Amino acid sequence: MDGKDIFVAEHEPQELEKIKRYLADSEYHIIDCATDGPSAIRKVRMIHPDLVLVDFDLPVTGGLEVAKISEEDHIAPALVMAPISQSTFIDIHCGQWDFAYINKPFTKLALLQAMQLVAISYRRISRLEQEVAKLKDDLEARKDVERAKGILMEVLNLSEKEAFRKMQKQSMDKGMPMRDIARAIIVAYETGK
Repeated sequence: MDGKDIFVAEHEPQELEKIKRYLADSEYHIIDCATDGPSAIRKVRMIHPDLVLVDFDLPVTGGLEVAKISEEDHIAPALVMAPISQSTFIDIHCGQWDFAYINKPFTKLALLQAMQLVAISYRRISRLEQEVAKLKDDLEARKDVERAKGILMEVLNLSEKEAFRKMQKQSMDKGMPMRDIARAIIVAYETGK
């Protein structure tokens, strides 16, 4: 995991101390803690840690809600620490959530490995989301170019190839992306209707 700043939301003092011990001689640094859900949400939004470790049984606002907010708001990946008694509940509902969990009690090694896996998965998902956004943008640009090309073909009685070359030439002459040229053609056409 590149980021080493960890936020911990744990309501049991003994568990919090155990986590602090586990992380003390590791590469990770606990930057802040909370003992209830509302405080955890407020602090996570304020400090933007690299990873959120959150207790399933947080008072007021549960750990699942804290994890959901952290991940859906793209603040940080979350690892929910759940008692073994909740594992069936979590397994049944696991498909509804986009975050990982680790059963309590856990070993230091299990915690560190889970943190590493969560961080890697979060980075991979973030990259994929960026790729999807870029592909959507590229598709919209192609649609604009195709529409503008159709307008030029209709208005100027050009072939498809001629319409495309005309847009391409304008793009090079003006030093503008084809998408911007296409949008200008579309706007001019719609305004002139």
